[in-house]
Amino acid sequence: GTLTRPSDDGDGRRAAHDASANFVFFPPWNAGAELVSSGADGAIRLWSVARRDMIAEITDAHEGGVNAIVVLADQLRMASGGADGYVRVWDTNDLRSSSQTAQAIGEFGPIGESAWGLACSPTEDLIAVGGKVDGHKILLWDLNSDSPPRELLGHTNNVTHLTFSEDGRTLASTSQDMSARLWNIELGQELPSPQSPLRGHSGDVQSIQFTPDGQSILTASMDHSIRIWDRQTGESKCSLLGHTKGVQFTLVSSDGTLVLSTGWDNTTRIWRAPRIE
Repeated sequence: GTLTRPSDDGDGRRAAHDASANFVFFPPWNAGAELVSSGADGAIRLWSVARRDMIAEITDAHEGGVNAIVVLADQLRMASGGADGYVRVWDTNDLRSSSQTAQAIGEFGPIGESAWGLACSPTEDLIAVGGKVDGHKILLWDLNSDSPPRELLGHTNNVTHLTFSEDGRTLASTSQDMSARLWNIELGQELPSPQSPLRGHSGDVQSIQFTPDGQSILTASMDHSIRIWDRQTGESKCSLLGHTKGVQFTLVSSDGTLVLSTGWDNTTRIWRAPRIE
């Protein structure tokens, strides 16, 4: 990749990307002072929140667009998944220093047509990858091993989202097969019924989150609903209804009292999290 730094345009503003912005997040290394974005233009960009301008960018991280970015547990590296089917690992210092080049320090792929879902273990150098992949499998890439990625098989359509539990022992996945699944990372196997799979949505499942206490799971679906599941019994405890189109993403507040959701109805909603007994 090529790292570039913009000249001062005088008004503190510029288009975020030359095509649609696919992913935006606050990186953990600077307490909300900076923002990272990725776009369909293939770029990864670092922004100053206070100045509202771009600090630096990797202009050609992926051909066809960057679908997702996650920061590894050491906060020194980040991984990106692209529309080219590759997963690449980058040194975050290349975005935060005066270096003029940014070369990927790790890469594997192509895993299929496109890498959508991406998650990093909070406890080890392990990246989970899904997307438009042959066999609808999830791949587990150990950055410290030369062995091929392990495969998790079970979904019957494209994997849309992945996330690890706080202890790193469980991976949660969602799919266009209208299910969510939980996986034992150590064994490389799906958890047994009734914990997995989670079925009940009538549309593609777009995202999944663990609640902060680890006892419940939230899923968002194209059926316009958010469901809250009991992690141990696999039972759907309640649904949050209000979006008029598919729900793209949910996020739970750190104290577990609020749920934020975004939808294809062009709304962002905040919910009081129901008490689950």
